[in-house]
Amino acid sequence: LGIYAGEDALEMPVHSSLFIDPDGRLYFGPIAVEKSLEARSSGVEVSRIDSIKSFLIDENRVTIDDSPLPKSYNPTDTEVSKAALLTFYLGYLLHLVREAARERHDVDISKVQQRISLPCYEPSHRIKVIKEISKLFTLGEVLGKSFRNEWESGFRIEDVMYLYDWMRANINKNSPYIERFLEEPLAVAGSRLSINGASLGNVCMVVDVGAGTTDFTMFEIFADAKKDNTVATEVKGSEYGVAVAGDKLDTILLAHILGDAGISRSSENYKAVLVSLRLDIRDYKERLFKVKHLTYSLSGGITGHVKLSDFLQDKAVKDYSGDLHKAFVHVLSSIHPSWIKTKIRQKNTQSKLPVILTGGGAGLPMVRN
Repeated sequence: LGIYAGEDALEMPVHSSLFIDPDGRLYFGPIAVEKSLEARSSGVEVSRIDSIKSFLIDENRVTIDDSPLPKSYNPTDTEVSKAALLTFYLGYLLHLVREAARERHDVDISKVQQRISLPCYEPSHRIKVIKEISKLFTLGEVLGKSFRNEWESGFRIEDVMYLYDWMRANINKNSPYIERFLEEPLAVAGSRLSINGASLGNVCMVVDVGAGTTDFTMFEIFADAKKDNTVATEVKGSEYGVAVAGDKLDTILLAHILGDAGISRSSENYKAVLVSLRLDIRDYKERLFKVKHLTYSLSGGITGHVKLSDFLQDKAVKDYSGDLHKAFVHVLSSIHPSWIKTKIRQKNTQSKLPVILTGGGAGLPMVRN
């Protein structure tokens, strides 16, 4: 999908970014990233949405339309619905899937059943999200089929809200293409659960470190490599998700850099620095953890240097690590004791529990620790 989206360095995934430019046009994926950087170079202070899925995480909302998009992301006078943006992003994603499936595999996705992966939400919140997504996918499918060039040239934000409101008023059915919903740990780690040889019930834990959540799930695996057959059954009580993931670490690093640079809310150029830094923070985080140090450049010509060793000593980072540890222990404490006493000790190799780390944050030192 990354190839069809025009990603520079990504072949498979696509940026989950959206950006409303100063002219009131909505862009998606790598083009949204490109347009946001162009706007910043012109001195425009507009934030970019980098995790569209985060709109679904808030457990306190009644519906996804509860609150409009904050003005920091919306430079227009048109009130923008978060549900409308999520719907259009689904349309964009399904457009890419349709193009790639047809051109590379000669497959018509309207004849293919879909499986949708979700973070490990609390049961009541999961029901709410499934209800919302089932309808929004229907609207996204309509958009994905109806538009082609607009996914690159962008949509006027007035048209976005007009089309969304019209569809909500006239289309009120769940997507007929969704076969089932499943948890992200199984979806992400599915290709890694197969074992060379045979497994008669080995137990493993999958930790999926995404942008908005880190999800834990344990699986009992039955595999026969000769027959190319793998069945992974979820261990009851092991499904657990916490909002301690990539986005939260971005926020911690952003605060750390502002503190290092001596920038506070009372600073004269605080807003300009904050908006600009938000556009760079994900790239800064990746660079910091890759090369162990970072030289940052802020709006107004402010520069500085951060060492990974110093950042890891930040109280917020230590709390982040502690929250992950608590979640890990919580999962092991929530399953029936027989899984550890009997299954893992008697069935697993060397009586140990394999832990599979997946997702964009799998390589973070606090996760590996």
